[in-house]
Amino acid sequence: MTPLSRTHAVDDSSPAAVTAAAQKGLAFLEKEGAVWYEEKNCLSCHHTPFQVRAHREAQRRGLPVDQKKLDEWVGWCVERAEPKGGNDVLAELMVFLSRDMVPPGEAQKKLETLPTQIASFQKPDGSWAASGQFHAEGWPQTEANEATTRLMLQSLNLPWADAEITKANRERAVAWLKSRDAESSKGEPKSTRSYATRLAYAVHTNEPAEQTAALSEKLIALQKPDGGWSWKMDADGSDPITTGEVLYTLNSAKAKAKAMDTVTPRAVAYLLKAQSEDGSWYQDHKRISNKIRKEEKPKVDGIYSYWASAWATLGLLSTLPEVKAEVTVVE
Repeated sequence: MTPLSRTHAVDDSSPAAVTAAAQKGLAFLEKEGAVWYEEKNCLSCHHTPFQVRAHREAQRRGLPVDQKKLDEWVGWCVERAEPKGGNDVLAELMVFLSRDMVPPGEAQKKLETLPTQIASFQKPDGSWAASGQFHAEGWPQTEANEATTRLMLQSLNLPWADAEITKANRERAVAWLKSRDAESSKGEPKSTRSYATRLAYAVHTNEPAEQTAALSEKLIALQKPDGGWSWKMDADGSDPITTGEVLYTLNSAKAKAKAMDTVTPRAVAYLLKAQSEDGSWYQDHKRISNKIRKEEKPKVDGIYSYWASAWATLGLLSTLPEVKAEVTVVE
């Protein structure tokens, strides 16, 4: 996959432009996601779960969504959820999907087995080892394990998960994270994503407001002159994958900082400018991956670009208001 021509004027960051860009992003995610869904029959951490999440967020904001397709994708994801796909896939499914989204029957039964599966892969020290895309990213192993453990804890803290069964697992994980926080205080992480995952975890687990505020301010301070964020904090320029994730996380945290009045428009302008004609966002895997695969660059860039397109779409959607009334559904 290579960069395509851009679609938006630099200064066009109106809600109408955001909605149009998000809809193009959704169309791209559906089209390319079908390859993994229909042809490869593969439940990957970077495709179908994000395809579902983006369409669900669009639905919450009143954008037209084909409910039958969404139900089909959700059922397909849950029924094919297996540990061999990576712990992060199982946890993302639990965090991304509300229980009422999952069709009754076999999919519901399968969903209820995921907490026990996730708990079974916990290490004796209380952590979970990074797998899947988390393992492939260019951060130190301990940093990847911290992000993974926070994601696992988010999944086990869901209201419908059996709290008694996973209580000991969660207590060990919290203790391990506290020990890592003490160690991490001696230096900054290598990746902006570390702060984003910390903020997402803090919001999900209802950490004190001052903690979420401090993490939000840290992310805001890392915004680049071009309006986006880079995966590696010391990198030149921004990445759409990180910009989308940070923008989505800040808005999910309802960041109160006055700086958000300028942070959001700048980030939106960056994403609109970076979107390609086909609705995607190009992401060079060399800026993120810990393994540069020159021979497979187009293929690997395609995977990262899909992932980036999902996060960019989610980031844009997070700037639009949620609707109170019934969601708009395409039948």
